[in-house]
Amino acid sequence: MQSSCRHTLEVSHAHKFAEGTLTMVFSWLAMDQLVTRQSASRKSPTGS
Repeated sequence: MQSSCRHTLEVSHAHKFAEGTLTMVFSWLAMDQLVTRQSASRKSPTGS
């Protein structure tokens, strides 16, 4: 019983870790997209 309880704890911990990693990746992608868009608009002489 104790081992199964520990197993559930590990699974939930791994799930939280995966969720945190996903959030980090998504926020990093959004920031990267923002930076790319800004640098692109800065490069264009006319501007948007």
